[in-house]
Amino acid sequence: MRFGEHLVAVGVVTEEHLREAVARQAIFGGRIGTNLVQLGHTTLDEVGLQLSQFYQLPLASKAHFENADSDVQKRLPREVAMKFSAVPIWYTETGVVVVGVMEPLTDPAQLQSAIGFPIMQAIAGELRIAYQLEVVYGIMRAQNLLRSDRVTDNKNAHISGAENRRFVKTLSDVDAVEDTRTTNMERPIPDLGDGAIGKIALKRVSRPKGIVETNKPLEGIRDVVSAIRKANERNEIAGLVMSGLELFQEQQLNAAVMWVIRGKVAICWKSFTKHGGDDMTDVALPINEKSLLQTPIETQKPFIGPAMPLTELDKRLFARLADEPKHVLVSPVVVMDQTICVLYGHSSDPFWPEAHEEMAELTKAARLAFQRLIRASER
Repeated sequence: MRFGEHLVAVGVVTEEHLREAVARQAIFGGRIGTNLVQLGHTTLDEVGLQLSQFYQLPLASKAHFENADSDVQKRLPREVAMKFSAVPIWYTETGVVVVGVMEPLTDPAQLQSAIGFPIMQAIAGELRIAYQLEVVYGIMRAQNLLRSDRVTDNKNAHISGAENRRFVKTLSDVDAVEDTRTTNMERPIPDLGDGAIGKIALKRVSRPKGIVETNKPLEGIRDVVSAIRKANERNEIAGLVMSGLELFQEQQLNAAVMWVIRGKVAICWKSFTKHGGDDMTDVALPINEKSLLQTPIETQKPFIGPAMPLTELDKRLFARLADEPKHVLVSPVVVMDQTICVLYGHSSDPFWPEAHEEMAELTKAARLAFQRLIRASER
């Protein structure tokens, strides 16, 4: 029995809730409990309690982490904590160190060796462990573990055990255009008080990394589409889509971004730019404010044409991409009547007549691939 099935069996969620979470997981990633919490179908505390019952391990609760021993936490090197997604809590009277994990470790020897004491594993949900990794070790959370916006998440503000989680900073925030070239490893641990605005890293993808190994190099959109049809993992699909954007119209695009839609925010998933620009961290757009992305997302119809009229959000995006394009393309990927991601690119020159056909092929391939992932995850 899988954990999601366990949650249905004990009455924590319904089968419909689980199906919704599974479909969401196929697109956004994360564990099934995380997706159920983010959808508002259960609480973080309940997920932890059920994980404890499911795996027959002690529960690592919010209160345990709040009263953790900082000295024992310092014994575990940051890189080991990151590798195992593990956070020490305290010593027991018998000299054992209790360690919070998000799933049972099959071979805890390296973790035990790094701490220097025998360990006892205690289970907690992914959101709680990720939060503690950031607080204790400065390991910034993945974008799918941050709140997408304050409006959609206010309904969960009452959730028992909810830490002060950060929100995605968008380009509409007044300080979003500041230079942010520090990496996650160099970035100081932020103030996590009420109302704190968090940061989302934009993953830059170079062309070789975006293209998966094939028997022959990808030379055009049709090669990319063929490869996407064989892809069976979300990041592999996204990497191939970016390869398609780089090859689009014989490499005409100066920059491209693959946005993922979460709530009222479009968050950058992958990108490339030919003109350098800054390190492209912290990039997200509010989709309820005027920009070149807003209408295509709302109408679920692609746009290819002049980059006008420009809004302040568009200008800030162009500044991040170190480019002032004259023409743009925006193509939403719609699955089950919902826009799940958006393909964006821009150029200094007008697009060829074949641009609509090429973009339609790439968008369709992405849509079918994500639908395939959802069907596979439901089995």
